[in-house]
Amino acid sequence: MSFYNLAPFGTIRIASERDLRAYVAQTTAFCVSAALACDVVNQLIFFEGWTAAVRSWVVTVVVVVAVALPVSRTIAAAHLTLFRSGQTDHLTGLANRRALLDRADDPKLIALVIADIDRFKAVNDGYGHLTGDAVLKAVADLMRAELADLGLVGRLGGEEFALICTDGDEGDLVRRLEAFREAVARTPIAAGDGLTVPVTISAGVARRTSDQSFRELYAEADKALYIAKASGRNQIVMAETASSSPDGTAE
Repeated sequence: MSFYNLAPFGTIRIASERDLRAYVAQTTAFCVSAALACDVVNQLIFFEGWTAAVRSWVVTVVVVVAVALPVSRTIAAAHLTLFRSGQTDHLTGLANRRALLDRADDPKLIALVIADIDRFKAVNDGYGHLTGDAVLKAVADLMRAELADLGLVGRLGGEEFALICTDGDEGDLVRRLEAFREAVARTPIAAGDGLTVPVTISAGVARRTSDQSFRELYAEADKALYIAKASGRNQIVMAETASSSPDGTAE
């Protein structure tokens, strides 16, 4: 997604390397044009000959490019770093809630997955928050490895993660989610003193229809997640199977 905007030198929002290159090129071109225009006027007023005029114009272009390129690139790189920082969950390195919601209107969005670490509060209470953080990082790494090529993976907050799915069909998505669930279940997390923490995840999946809002899609995926939790955890539930909720408390 591209957010580059120059109006000119008003709003600057650089969200990708492509935006960075566009900003550097446009800013450098603007500086060269402005400096060259001033030099042309100067040469026309104090004209001494075409050789001197052309030499002056060439020197102006070279000097301005030599200065504008590194300066504009430094500015653009700072904006890009700031943008990425605001879109990244600092603990896990995944996209954060803001970045996920920024993709809500993506026309390629075909499904939403909300995943939650089972009984995460018990992990924090029993092993401490440092171990809890290690669990979050491990699950994030597995999610990135198993699902990142299907769309944008991120952390919604706490122990809750999401996938904005923009690629693949339903069958492939379900298979990949099952592989992710199994990878989490067989990967115990080190808790210090030779101890390990067994972890499982539950997930709800909702497929997007053509006339469905993201709010409605989110509600369906969240309901499916609740069903997965209330039905025993450590499972994937599709939204169409979540028409009725069994008794039970999700955690």
